[in-house]
Order: sequence, then C-alpha cells, then structure tokens
Amino acid sequence: MGVAAETRPGLHEAQMPTVVVLEDEPLERTAIEDALDEFHINNPRVPRHAIITGSSIKQVTDKFDEHAVDQVRIQPVDPRWIQLVILDLELETTTGTRTIKAVKELHWPNAKILVVASPTGGNFHEDTLQAGADDILQKPFELTEFDKKVNELLTKVA
Repeated sequence: MGVAAETRPGLHEAQMPTVVVLEDEPLERTAIEDALDEFHINNPRVPRHAIITGSSIKQVTDKFDEHAVDQVRIQPVDPRWIQLVILDLELETTTGTRTIKAVKELHWPNAKILVVASPTGGNFHEDTLQAGADDILQKPFELTEFDKKVNELLTKVA
C-alpha cells in the first residue's frame, strides 16, 4: 500500500498554481519533489507552485478534501489550478494509458501531463501521447532534461 498523499509548502494558499506528482514509489516520489525544488531554484522567473504528491489519484483528491475540512482557511483546490501532473504510469491502482485518461477526463482536464516512465518496448511513446500525455521523460533522468520539460509544459499553461 502506498504512502499517504503529502503536501509541500504552499498548499495553504488556496488559489496557488499547483503541480501534482503521482508516483507510488516513495524514493522516486522524493526524487521528483527534489527535482521540482531545484527547478524553482534554477528558474526564479517561474512562479512557485504548490506541490502535492501521492501514490494514487484518490490519495491526492482526498488530500484536497482533508485540507478543506481540517483547516477552515483553506479552500478545496480548484481543478483549474492544477497546471502540471507528473505521472508514473505504473501506479498501484491503475496503470498505462487508463491513468492518463482518468487524469484528463475525470480530474484535471486543463493540466499538462508529463509521464515519467522506465523504458519499454512496443508503441509506448506513441500510445502514451495519443492517450493525452503532453510529454514523456524516461527514468532515470537528468535534472537538466527534467527542468527543460517542466519549463516547456508550464510555459504552455501560463
């Protein structure tokens, strides 16, 4: 079972642009969080984003609801403020292109999706983009490549 969704500084500002990280492996989730922190340090002109993490879509959406109930001053996170979803396709609860479709169709339709995945064969790249992903980053990744892709996707939403 995955670790409960976590929040990073900034969630307390209800209408702050937000990045969601969906990764069920705790070490990889932490690596992506660290990479996002580095991204903001290296790109000071990009507005800081709240970072919300979890090992499933349900954990993240439950976390929004918990904050709305536990702390009255916090409003539920409006799906329109989710600008980027960094997504591992092999989550415990759903896998593959179904995860992308769930993100786009059911939860955060305006968000850009960056799939972070281990190399696979077949038509993985094409299938992933056709399902609605905006870009793909293969694990393991270099921070410079991560920064470039995140910057490009956040620029498209701005």
